[in-house]
Amino acid sequence: MTPNTKGQPSYIESATNPLVIKTAALKDRKARREQGQLLVEGRKCLEEAINAGCQIHHLFLREGEAEAFPSDHPSHNSSIPILVSEK
Repeated sequence: MTPNTKGQPSYIESATNPLVIKTAALKDRKARREQGQLLVEGRKCLEEAINAGCQIHHLFLREGEAEAFPSDHPSHNSSIPILVSEK
């Protein structure tokens, strides 16, 4: 995975990426409790989480999706790691 620097997205090259595995585990209640995090899927749910004041730890997008967000959207905040996958 390419490091995320200066707001540039990192690219996920494998489904066996440790962060992908850790994030996918959040579908399980026990993992959510242990990590103190939850998984939000979909643009509408992401907007609701942001509006509710949730802290975004990582943003997973498919290639080309980042451009769909307005320039003032938190997804363009360089402190949020953006991870991009072709799949």
